[in-house]
Amino acid sequence: MKIIQNILEICNKHFCFRCEIKMGRRNRQKNTVVVVVQEQGFVPIRMVCPYCHSKVLTEIRYKDGLLTYILCCGLVLFGCWLGCCLIPFCVPSLKDVEHYCPECGELIYTTFRI
Repeated sequence: MKIIQNILEICNKHFCFRCEIKMGRRNRQKNTVVVVVQEQGFVPIRMVCPYCHSKVLTEIRYKDGLLTYILCCGLVLFGCWLGCCLIPFCVPSLKDVEHYCPECGELIYTTFRI
């Protein structure tokens, strides 16, 4: 069975190559998209905006995330229910970070704490 599959793969490769030569497609260029992935974190980063294609330093905005709510619930369970449980909502390092393009204002990326 493997022998037949190998023969079919070889034939398909050669057949397609021959068809491309016959139809004049051999010299046709293919468009290649290169995506560079940077480690996006909790600080502004330099990148090219995928929407307006400008080189920008992203604006960051903090948003309440899962970690914020988990810590709030944990503080309530440990007896901090008189307002101390709301402390995680005041600490930016416990929130998720959204990266925005300063040129067009589009959301580029969100970094989650959890």
